Amino acid sequence: MARAEAAALCYGELACLSQERSQPLMRDRFLLLAAAAACRAGWPEVAEECHGLLRTFAPQHQAARFVTIADGLRDAEFAKVVQHWERFCPMERAEMLLTELGTADVLDADDPDAAEALLQRLQRTFPVSG
Repeated sequence: MARAEAAALCYGELACLSQERSQPLMRDRFLLLAAAAACRAGWPEVAEECHGLLRTFAPQHQAARFVTIADGLRDAEFAKVVQHWERFCPMERAEMLLTELGTADVLDADDPDAAEALLQRLQRTFPVSG
């Protein structure tokens, strides 16, 4: 599986876990990272869902200025924000966190329907429409 796809799965799962554990700041950071990774992976539905959820939960977030996350990633200032959080939690660290939490097996990197599975996980975890 491509790196961006694996990152979208990891960050999306961490966003869901953060929501379930009532950690809104971490949830929002992982939603941002999942949206960016999903955009890079060519998963527009997942990117849109994560971006919409981020705008719903944090309307003051810089991501809310953009209609899509792809628009945001084309903005140099916003791209720096995403890069900052990617340095804060690179994909390797995200994978390690999921392993420590015992949820790494939830992600099936070889599943051809991984994007759909992630989208469904997001929609189950976040009853709000993004």
